[in-house]
Amino acid sequence: KGNIIAFNGQNGTQISADRFAGAKSVFDQNPGIKIVDTVYANWDYATAKTAMESLMSTYPNIDGVWSQGGAMSQAVIDTFVQAGKNPPPVTGEDGNGFLKTWKKLYDSSKYDSIATSMPTWVSAQALSVALAALNGQKFEKNTQIPIPTITAATLNQYVRPNLSDSMWCNSHLPDAVIEKLFPNP
Repeated sequence: KGNIIAFNGQNGTQISADRFAGAKSVFDQNPGIKIVDTVYANWDYATAKTAMESLMSTYPNIDGVWSQGGAMSQAVIDTFVQAGKNPPPVTGEDGNGFLKTWKKLYDSSKYDSIATSMPTWVSAQALSVALAALNGQKFEKNTQIPIPTITAATLNQYVRPNLSDSMWCNSHLPDAVIEKLFPNP
């Protein structure tokens, strides 16, 4: 309940519009939630950080932030912390930077959040279905891949504290490959 800010991806992209439409349909069913501002931060940390700094002075009572991107979520939380304020609830994705930020705050103050995960391996799954179809093998016409929800109870299963912020944590790549691709700078 309360005043929330919505951080969207890129204006004009279907995935950003679809995600926001889904979230807004839930917000609209809850009259206690008021979206006081909507930001298109292009899934970018620096853009979201600059926007959040401005929003904090415009809206001194922000009760939550709905964000559809891990880097944007990380920027929002970092902005509150750097201003010496406790961040409100902020949603996110399985971007490692956001998960590391959340874990650090959770370990020190039990700050809680929630994140979804867009499996990085979804295109490989689509290719497997296509190859099965081309080879005359049995396949499901509609393949649904469950999107994991990351909570405080499952956070440690996803976060990779020793790897780059830019890594997406729901990966099927072997650890040796991930560590080569996403070393911590």
